[in-house]
Amino acid sequence: MTGINILEQRIRLLDRVAVTITRVNLSGIFGTPFEGEFWYTRVWQNRIGTWQIVSGHCCSVTHGT
Repeated sequence: MTGINILEQRIRLLDRVAVTITRVNLSGIFGTPFEGEFWYTRVWQNRIGTWQIVSGHCCSVTHGT
């Protein structure tokens, strides 16, 4: 990863669980150079006083014309 720019982030806290939704612009090399906009969703759970990711998803953003 050579670049990460957070464009938007939302956090929903529900007792001992939190959901984060983050839109980022990433660039780097993964075999070949890439750059693009992505959405990341993470589900966090507070276990024994420590927040841990228990589920996640990522997808690329396609802008229509």
